Amino acid sequence: GVCDANEVTGCTDPTACNYDSTPTTDTDNTLCTYVDGICETCVDGVIVDNDADGDGICDQDEAPCHDYNSNGVCDAEEVYGCTYSGACNYSELATADDGTCTYPAAGFNCDGTSIDGSNEFAGCTYEVALNYSSAATVDNGSCLFPDLADGVGACQFEVSGDGIVNTPDLLIFLSYWETTCE
Repeated sequence: GVCDANEVTGCTDPTACNYDSTPTTDTDNTLCTYVDGICETCVDGVIVDNDADGDGICDQDEAPCHDYNSNGVCDAEEVYGCTYSGACNYSELATADDGTCTYPAAGFNCDGTSIDGSNEFAGCTYEVALNYSSAATVDNGSCLFPDLADGVGACQFEVSGDGIVNTPDLLIFLSYWETTCE
């Protein structure tokens, strides 16, 4: 009952996403669009894909990840390392800092050479240390000493007399810092 010139086309199937009650024709509903029933939904006549990351799991079914440090990386996917770009052991791959950043001694580069061109070299200057460097001219505090069976170990640093290596022992030790020994 409508002249061809006055026909209004559109989807007349009420189960379609783009259903329109105003069209006067589309008897075979070729203009209709339908959601796939998996991750697509219909919003205001438009099909919306609810799988933003494309992993085949609909967004509404995705388990939220835990992100303790709120850096946008799920905890299970964190890569721990040094994240400070000014540190000697900076890692571009690290997404979470693990407190292992190391820094050069004052006046030196990360490789231990002096920044003033004086040919000074920072390193461990104690011959009994495991990491002694004969090239080092300035001690940088990096010396590592063996834990020997002859009593050299953590308890040798218990100097306060309370039977525990703790803060008072450290304070006593620091009071002797840079004392010349003979």
